[in-house]
Amino acid sequence: MAKRNVVLVVDDDVVARTMVVALLRAAGLDVLEAGDGTTALKLAVERRPNLILLDLGLPGMDGFDVCARIRARDEIGETPILVMTG
Repeated sequence: MAKRNVVLVVDDDVVARTMVVALLRAAGLDVLEAGDGTTALKLAVERRPNLILLDLGLPGMDGFDVCARIRARDEIGETPILVMTG
C-alpha cells in the first residue's frame, strides 16, 4: 500500500490551525498539528511529513529557527516547507 500524504500544520493560533487542518482532512490528507516550534520539530523528525505548513510567529522557537533546524537534518532537510503567516 502506498504511503498516504502527510501534512504537518504548525500554527500557534488555534482557530487558524483548526481551519487549515479541517480543509486538508476534507481533501483526504493525513494531518499532524503543532502549536509551537519545539513540537513541530519533534513531529517532523518522528513522522517525516510530505509537506510542512509553517507559521513564522511561534512562541519559543520561532518559524525561522524551526525551518533552519529542519533544513540542517539529513533525514528531513528536503521536506517542502510553505510559510503561512498573518
